[in-house]
Amino acid sequence: MKHLIYVIVKSCLNWGIFRGIVILAKCSRFGPRTINIKLPNIRHSFVLRRGTADVSTFKQVFVGKEYNTPLIMRELRRGGGVIIDGGANVGLF
Repeated sequence: MKHLIYVIVKSCLNWGIFRGIVILAKCSRFGPRTINIKLPNIRHSFVLRRGTADVSTFKQVFVGKEYNTPLIMRELRRGGGVIIDGGANVGLF
């Protein structure tokens, strides 16, 4: 229950109450097999697949902002545009 509350609060803080709840509702277990997500401040939309690690990875990267480390954020502000994602997730970074 604590995790669910955390995810809801972080989503609403990140994207506003309405958009945060809409995005989380799209990521629920029910509905179409794929989810089309468009976030503010991100140029392109992307597709998440239900029943895979896509949704949990999305929550880690965009809701929990796990990659927003000081080093990465500083480089992005300075115009560093190359990020090498050597992990085995779905490439949402």
